[in-house]
Amino acid sequence: MVRITIGTALLALNFLGGCAISMVPRQPELAQGQEQRPQAQLHTIYVDEKGSLLNPQAGGGAKRQPCPIDLQPDAKPDDGDLANAARLEAVDAGAQEDEYVCAIIENFRKARQLDKTLELTLHIHGGLNSNWQSMSRSDLYASHMLKDHQYPVFIAWPSDGFGTYVDHVFRTRRGEKRSLFETFLLPPFIVLEDLTRAIVRLPVALGRELRETYTVSQAIDSKAEKDADARLEDLLKHKFNVISPPPHSGVLSSYWSFLNPVKLVGAPLVDGLGSGPWDEMLRRTDLVLSKASVFEGKPPREPNSAFDRGSYGATAVAKFLQKWSRWPQSQDVKVNLIAHSMGSIVALNVLSRFPGMRIDNIVFMAAAARIKDVEAVVVPWMERDKHRGARFFNLSLDPYNELAENSAWDAVPRGSLLNWIDNFLGEVNSFRDRTAGSWWNITRVARDVFPDVPLPPGAAGSEPASVRSRVTLKRFPIDANVGPQRHGDFNDFCFWHESFWSSDAKRPTIPFRRKVWFPPAGDLLSCVGQPLEDERPDFRAPAQSASR
Repeated sequence: MVRITIGTALLALNFLGGCAISMVPRQPELAQGQEQRPQAQLHTIYVDEKGSLLNPQAGGGAKRQPCPIDLQPDAKPDDGDLANAARLEAVDAGAQEDEYVCAIIENFRKARQLDKTLELTLHIHGGLNSNWQSMSRSDLYASHMLKDHQYPVFIAWPSDGFGTYVDHVFRTRRGEKRSLFETFLLPPFIVLEDLTRAIVRLPVALGRELRETYTVSQAIDSKAEKDADARLEDLLKHKFNVISPPPHSGVLSSYWSFLNPVKLVGAPLVDGLGSGPWDEMLRRTDLVLSKASVFEGKPPREPNSAFDRGSYGATAVAKFLQKWSRWPQSQDVKVNLIAHSMGSIVALNVLSRFPGMRIDNIVFMAAAARIKDVEAVVVPWMERDKHRGARFFNLSLDPYNELAENSAWDAVPRGSLLNWIDNFLGEVNSFRDRTAGSWWNITRVARDVFPDVPLPPGAAGSEPASVRSRVTLKRFPIDANVGPQRHGDFNDFCFWHESFWSSDAKRPTIPFRRKVWFPPAGDLLSCVGQPLEDERPDFRAPAQSASR
């Protein structure tokens, strides 16, 4: 999720209508060695708030492309060349989605013929991303990732703050999107309810700001800090890969703007108006894989061919994952699933819906998913015979950076978006309802969440014998040269490099860019940064308390 500002709540109108899906690109791109920028349509799957496919690159017609997987029940690959499959006949939206995702798979197949080590990397962004930010990721990252032997597919969904608030006020009722005719009397009362909540919670919101201020003081150890520190050293003794390098200080100076009087209005407003958009974004995470037409409006078309089997109500994202899983050659391809913030909620849905799909590395960056959901999905998934070698990486900001993060000249509540979710956006009825991406949250319960029970003998042979031994918990220190310092900074680094999330890296991270959202054509920044020093002697040591 990108950083939230007061403008997000009041001014951040993003045009999410997009253009209707046109067709697949004119010709497949062979990835390696090309001078032109990779085509966005070959690396992006964008679904709207109803689950319909949008075109990330407007304009341009195309010839139909055959799907590189067997379309008939008895079809078999022809010496690895699956391009001779039957062509699509239908011209409706479902068939266009089929063509679109098949073009991506076909392009990957051809690219892998040139690069036998090519991996598939799925990236899922979080909430509060504008249409433009979601669409531009391919232009920004794809060429670099291809050079690093990773074929990126960016899974994008509408999560801007203004659009979700509009739906909360005007359209969405109890998880369904209603017509304006049905809801035209309610919007004023919903806004009034939100404003009343802001007024009623004003003492709570301002009290929280005062509490977060003294929490980062070196003279005070909060209960959360004491509980986390008491368990962190214990994790190192129980087979966890824990990465918690120094430094642990340097955030107190960021409180120079704390007395901004606008906060007296901004903090309660975000507190009162924020829960509606949050609920709407949660609703949209479910629509990344299943269309809203499954439960409202005209039902999806019935599967009418072998090509469509199992695709009732499936979005283009779900179709891609279905077809990829059915492609025989996919079992030989290493797959990385990388999710940022609310993208981790979508990632959990992917793991639940496609339990047989090969995924080698699951990487959660500042995950907004609840701890209980990670426990209920990731742990059983890693216990399956097929996934005995899979690894899980949970990346977190330093907790003091989480507490000290501020936006809009400190006119809105302090803290990262994970703090906002835990404190007032999300419904937290138990500790396990808290976000898994918060360092103090995950370290306090990790030993209970990730079991050390040896798995029964299976096909994995010499693979690790427990889930815990394949889990890495990493905290990025308070040092902008080493890693992200704010919730939205994760994409400022080469997030696809194993050195960014692995405990085995000599260089813990590689700087990629600094506040450059969309470089001009031909001027993309290189992922080659200044080499960092080898691991320090205390690189794996737990954080020291009372040091900000």
